[in-house]
Amino acid sequence: MCVLVSCMGTGEYEYPFQDPSLSPEKRADNLLSLLTVDEKLSMLMENQPAIERLGVPNFSFEITFDGINSLPTAQDNRSSHH
Repeated sequence: MCVLVSCMGTGEYEYPFQDPSLSPEKRADNLLSLLTVDEKLSMLMENQPAIERLGVPNFSFEITFDGINSLPTAQDNRSSHH
């Protein structure tokens, strides 16, 4: 168990994908391993619903006229109830 904790970082985060000290590849791999097929499919939409069980907030992205996606932007979650 100690070996697993030391590999995952400082233990400040519930999941490795939340740890900014890990590489983007390791974080993405971890998140993808935790998502269900339905959650992965929902990420193909412009408006991504929150995945509350993993603490992933909802977000949206815009498709520009030239077909290039802009970076995701977090939506305002102040009105959501937890």
